[in-house]
Amino acid sequence: MKRWNKNVLSAIVMLLFSSILLAGCWDYRELEKRALVVGLGIDELPPSDFAGKEVRMYQIIVQVVETAGSSSQAAMQKQQQSAGYTNFIIQTPSITEGIQQIITQSERFPLLSHLQLIVLGEKLSKKGIHELFDFFIRFPQMRRQTEIIATTRPLIEYFTVPSTAEPTPSLHIASIADSVQQTLLLPESNLGIISKNIRNNTPFVVLTASLNKKGQIVINQGTVFQNAKKVGILSKSDIQNLSMLYGEIERGLLHFSCSQGKAALQVLAGNSKIRPAIKNRKPHITFQIELETELTEYQCSDIASFDSPEQIRRMEQLYSNMLEEQLQRTAKKLTKKYKDDIFRLTSRLKNHPEMYEQIREHPEQFFEQWTVDINVNLKIRNIGNVLKTFITLKKNK
Repeated sequence: MKRWNKNVLSAIVMLLFSSILLAGCWDYRELEKRALVVGLGIDELPPSDFAGKEVRMYQIIVQVVETAGSSSQAAMQKQQQSAGYTNFIIQTPSITEGIQQIITQSERFPLLSHLQLIVLGEKLSKKGIHELFDFFIRFPQMRRQTEIIATTRPLIEYFTVPSTAEPTPSLHIASIADSVQQTLLLPESNLGIISKNIRNNTPFVVLTASLNKKGQIVINQGTVFQNAKKVGILSKSDIQNLSMLYGEIERGLLHFSCSQGKAALQVLAGNSKIRPAIKNRKPHITFQIELETELTEYQCSDIASFDSPEQIRRMEQLYSNMLEEQLQRTAKKLTKKYKDDIFRLTSRLKNHPEMYEQIREHPEQFFEQWTVDINVNLKIRNIGNVLKTFITLKKNK
């Protein structure tokens, strides 16, 4: 009898426990009651006076994905949007207050865990982004992989750009930023990387988006931030060279000029290592870059045919030397202009305490003294299905 009572009691406990699990989430909200934020644009406005003190003011554009039946009709008409998203334009002294205004404008609870893109306006970039990143670093919903781009035009132009592949402009721009970083040898420009640089007070580069004459997004520049303020612009070739020095080498194209035209190599893989040393009482860094490539186009007359290994090795050495000279020019130019750790050496020198302390405490002195060697070992693993070059085939005709 006692055993039977125990079984009954155990069954009752299991039923009660199961009913709790089947009851659903305690903080459950219907999807149409949530504002899924996918894009956030921020720019500087003229300051405001509050209690006798000057307070920074921001224009914030919050782009929200619209689910079926979720958007209020008034908000949709106000934004003139019918393509699956709404832009909320807010003036506020803080991001937190600005996002809270979405509740009153849309009657929905904002959710930032789906945020894909943060756009920094030009005025904001010049003024400084320290205060804003306090929110991004602390807010628990933020994703480290959220793409960050800088701009050269008014924010609203980026948040209304059309796309045939993505449902919202923010997702469209984030997708382009991710693609160019993986395929064009451009450095990562996301919340995790930039937050780390701001905490360490080291310079960083943010990919910069512009609009061409057709209103299409183009990412072919980088904005340099020093002390969390915009201090310069880098060309596409400069940021590609920086990406190789960083060691952020995935896939991308390398172009080399010759008398007849150009040669192009597709990067398959690569890495960059540094060898620190003290030479003549000055810091010296050697960059050792390894690249695996394949030939995609050859318009030059330097080599008539690729039917022998010696000819391929000759071309590998030629392009290794050309790339070394190109990277040396970039390193020299950026050192002279910024005199700071735009090369991300600080995090790579932690196993060398003396040099690490010098670059952390006296970066300007470090880069005034440092010398650089760059060694490139470029290998061509595939030349395609044709051994003869274009010049040779043309002559044979």
